[in-house]
Amino acid sequence: MVCLPPFLVSQEGIQINYSTGFTVMGNRLRGLAASQDETVGVKVIDTGAGTDANTIYGNNFDVFYVGNAAVGDNVGTSLGGGIVYECNNNLGSNVFDFWVQEGEGITEEQRNALGLATGNTFSQNNGNPEGDFNNQGGFIQYFFYPEVSEEEPLFYSDNTIAKEEAELNECSSGEVGGEVSDEDIELVKSRFFDAKGQYQLYKADYDGLIDDGDTPGLLAEVAQAGAGQAAGLINDLLGISPYVSQHVLKAVVDKPAVFDNGMQVDLLEANPEAVRKAGFWLYLEENSSLDGEELSQVQQASLLNTDRDAMEEDLSTAYAGMHRAADLVLAYYLLDSVAYNRDSALLWLDHKGSLHSFYLKADILFQTGQGEAAEYTVDSITKSLLIIFDTNGSPLVISEFPHPFFPLVSGVLNRDLKKIPDGYLLLNMIKNPDGTSDTDVEVLKLNEEGAFVSSVTYGITSRSDRPNNILTASDGYIIASIRDNTNFAHQDIEARNHIFKVNNQDDILWEYFSPPGELRGKEGRAIATSDGGLLVMTGQGIEVPAGPGFSELRWHNYAFKLDSSRQEEWGVLVRDSFHAISFNNQLTSGVEIRDGSGYAVAGNLIEGTPEDGLYFNGVLAKISTDGVLLWKRYYQHIPSQRTRHYINDLAQAPDGGFIMAGEVRDTVNAPRQQGWLLKVDEYGCLVPGCELVSGVEEPKSSDDSHAFADGFGSRSKSSDDCTLLLYPNPVSDALQVYFSAPAGSEHHFRILDAQGREWRRFSTRLPASPDVAGHAGRSWGVTLLVEVEELPAGVYYLQCLREGQVVGVEGFVKR
Repeated sequence: MVCLPPFLVSQEGIQINYSTGFTVMGNRLRGLAASQDETVGVKVIDTGAGTDANTIYGNNFDVFYVGNAAVGDNVGTSLGGGIVYECNNNLGSNVFDFWVQEGEGITEEQRNALGLATGNTFSQNNGNPEGDFNNQGGFIQYFFYPEVSEEEPLFYSDNTIAKEEAELNECSSGEVGGEVSDEDIELVKSRFFDAKGQYQLYKADYDGLIDDGDTPGLLAEVAQAGAGQAAGLINDLLGISPYVSQHVLKAVVDKPAVFDNGMQVDLLEANPEAVRKAGFWLYLEENSSLDGEELSQVQQASLLNTDRDAMEEDLSTAYAGMHRAADLVLAYYLLDSVAYNRDSALLWLDHKGSLHSFYLKADILFQTGQGEAAEYTVDSITKSLLIIFDTNGSPLVISEFPHPFFPLVSGVLNRDLKKIPDGYLLLNMIKNPDGTSDTDVEVLKLNEEGAFVSSVTYGITSRSDRPNNILTASDGYIIASIRDNTNFAHQDIEARNHIFKVNNQDDILWEYFSPPGELRGKEGRAIATSDGGLLVMTGQGIEVPAGPGFSELRWHNYAFKLDSSRQEEWGVLVRDSFHAISFNNQLTSGVEIRDGSGYAVAGNLIEGTPEDGLYFNGVLAKISTDGVLLWKRYYQHIPSQRTRHYINDLAQAPDGGFIMAGEVRDTVNAPRQQGWLLKVDEYGCLVPGCELVSGVEEPKSSDDSHAFADGFGSRSKSSDDCTLLLYPNPVSDALQVYFSAPAGSEHHFRILDAQGREWRRFSTRLPASPDVAGHAGRSWGVTLLVEVEELPAGVYYLQCLREGQVVGVEGFVKR
């Protein structure tokens, strides 16, 4: 076994030195055959255990002496840090695909953050005994998927590498680590909270030991010390060594007239970890009064390790594991849409404690047909943003508004915009400037040109205030928000709806809080009702253990009505069953129905739990004026399996029906995100007559059956417990299927042509049990939007199967 040849430093595609928190992703690197013996694709030098995840991901390497080289200390631990090589392709003409030079090595467990195989491929035709993976560093475990032959290293350093079989890594072309599924994201979150719990325990111990927990006090003592106090103070510092900080050591070194060279050498030798970190040795060489022999003495001592080194390694390991998991969660929320999962992403940015992940989605697009729009923008800081458009959609004014205490504090998220007679109101969530990590409510008043007029902030230090929307009134405005203790509490969480009215002088006129014993939160939007009250769309929470000392909140959709005196008249859960609960459940919008029959609310509702699998549904529900859930409709677009459905806004149409706007996220096929616009009738039906099957509302008369004549649709009771309604029939592009079957069951569908050949297949799972008044235990239904545009013209059959048995068949004609 030989060391990496020195001439390999001469031609390198990418070199990374002494860095952490980096990713090298998506590069196609190819060397020149004429100079192959002098080339390296990617070389990484001394990242150490690091404070964040370091990944070489999804690159192609060909015609190199070494595709990937690691030099020095890049080891990290099994929880994170160091270097992990994932989803890289070695295309066939490298002399060595991977080469780890003598030294500490790379991360011991070479697999992805979900425990899957690394997904690297090897050229395996270079003929070198260790050509796939030459490892001269520390021992590593290399995880591969055995059913793909190119993923198993055959020519490797068997004395320092142990091969382990693992599940397939699908190697998404998206964010690092691939797209995490809805089921796997809970595992990643659990790993995050485990690592965070470990980190906080280590950090508390470490902070208590560094400078005996009182760096400012020691710095003051050093600054005030005279020659008479020097020996006693040095003895005190030696007593807490090796946990004296660089700040205190530097303060001692900077006072040679008080602390002589012998005292300095004794103290520096007793704190080797601090001496060798972050350029401190260079500072000593350039600024201390120590001579060459004394410096050499300190340098030799700095090579030693103490119990502080082990504690810092544990601290760094937990911190790196926390960041690696947080990056995956942020990718989960940000990969598809920065707009919709903004709250979740911000929450996990707070968890992560780093600003760099803001740059994952810095290019926010603004598309609107309205006269003005408010969002937030990210460059080096986050700012609230107002854009005023002309009638052709061209921007007339673009105004940015940073945190009111910027540059001392940054962090602004716009939540709502309202036009008022003399300008605009922007509702923002801002970071509290007192350093307690909680958030406050900010209202910006702008003139008609979008220029700043005034700003006012509402909130308390001991809780986070998270605004949702703002309602205008002649004598002021009303803000609907959430107040919780998640800025400091990790369990025993408190969350309450907080709604308050402010007059035109920015004074609070009244406040409403939901009951203190209930968890209320998630969205918390409100609309004004015709009787002077408010309808609030929110969530009813359940606290679920997520790791040692940590909990997470999951939500049932919940709506409640306040009367004109802000007394709660009623509350209703918009859900299926108690177990169907997820952190994604949320009601996003609501309207008062014009005929006075009640209210409609919309959002998304998840069937199942993160533990047993999730089905994402768009949901629309009608609630009576006295708080009875009258009906609830599900909508699913079926481009592929594991599709997620969201409804973001709701309006009532002139004909009494409803229009919903949202998005569909396909987790399997591209395009992975599509806008979604739905127009339904007054019963929430996309397929005419769906209310007759579900049995909610008053059924139409039997005379309405002609609506299903040829050319309009088909209606059939396919079996005793399964109903399929297809509309339109014949169909050109999208077939709308209203499907009703026993509650809680999973069903599979196939589209067959007249010769019995299969063209499409998909599945859905119905709610565990209806939660509509008077309908418990009955069959339940969902509307499926099935794309059939690619089918050739002809006759087809939609076949429904349960437990492998056909329980329903309906025919349709494709134009």
